Amino acid sequence: MPKPSSRKDFSRARKQLITTMAEEFDQIFPDTTSQLIALSSICDSRLVDKDSKSQLICSYCSSSKVLHTNKNRAIKCTDCKKKTWITSGTIFEGIKKPKPWLQAIWFLERGMTLNAPELAMISGVVVSTTWEIIQRLSIFIHQSIELEMISVEDKNFVDVVTKRSRLSKSGEHPRADFEIVDQSDLHGQNPEERSNSSTFCEEESDSGINKISSEAIEESLGELTSDQLEILNLLDLEPIQFEDLYQKLSLSVSVVQSSMAILELNGLIVCLPGEHYALSPLYISFKSINGPGSESPSQDPEDSVDPRCLKVTVSGINSYIKETFRGISRKYLQLKVSLSHIDCQRLKVTFYEIFKELRTKKRLVRPDIKAFNSSNRLLIPVSFMEPV
Repeated sequence: MPKPSSRKDFSRARKQLITTMAEEFDQIFPDTTSQLIALSSICDSRLVDKDSKSQLICSYCSSSKVLHTNKNRAIKCTDCKKKTWITSGTIFEGIKKPKPWLQAIWFLERGMTLNAPELAMISGVVVSTTWEIIQRLSIFIHQSIELEMISVEDKNFVDVVTKRSRLSKSGEHPRADFEIVDQSDLHGQNPEERSNSSTFCEEESDSGINKISSEAIEESLGELTSDQLEILNLLDLEPIQFEDLYQKLSLSVSVVQSSMAILELNGLIVCLPGEHYALSPLYISFKSINGPGSESPSQDPEDSVDPRCLKVTVSGINSYIKETFRGISRKYLQLKVSLSHIDCQRLKVTFYEIFKELRTKKRLVRPDIKAFNSSNRLLIPVSFMEPV
């Protein structure tokens, strides 16, 4: 396979990949019924049989003898004669077209975050609707993240804010929104619920994240192949996109991908949003302790968030937002940061785990999206900086 030579080639390759994945999606979910069942299954709906994940049962008597009605959007039990809407009791209740919703989730689970025009292209829905779908999913994801958090200033992401919102001042650049945000506003972020959050500063941080000892790192390094060592030596603090890294190697795609997976599992590198890679904070600490001139090579890394690690993480999130959304408004900045967490952690997180906790929450409506406004301090899960 020839290597792409420009960003235009990457965009063309991305579009081709999306088209190919969309064809696979259509084969798996060919009709509205299968799409509705899949969405209900994601939310752990009582209508979906727990064993088959595709068989509908009556929510009242658990009978499998059901008939589809209302254009396949509801089922009627032939035993108890009661009718139930397939998405009833889920956060997807009342949606008109299930396909774009399921496509957005299905692609994200497979490491491909779609922007609104891309989702509109494959779903046949207008961009304004797909934009709203992505925003709603982002809010759901943001609400579901219950991890230890650190907070960073929103100005770390000033380069990706290129679009206006309803809060933007007339006649001014969208980045002027950073000056007008209400610092007391923390929409969707209850300080009491986030009591474990810590504000990051370069002088100190109390969020312990390192779980692997120096001995484990040293043992892992001794087991690496020449290909894996070559890749490790090319990586640094600054994140690099997978395609750019691949360009610097004389290895096949499969060898590079398998080698990267081994390096991740050993805690030597981290995968950041947008398929960017960098040395892990643990390995960086190991090198600083065990490098030339170190006085205490046997000392374990401190359990803290390294400022260099946070710099790498922020840089990765910025790259993810630029490449996926080509810029956003400051108003929804926190949502895209949360969405990038799922993109980065897709090997460890499923949408079933995310949405099963939201079964009892009310369905989001358009005013909920309009009311959202990012705080001047954005929350980033500490797990962003853990080895995958």
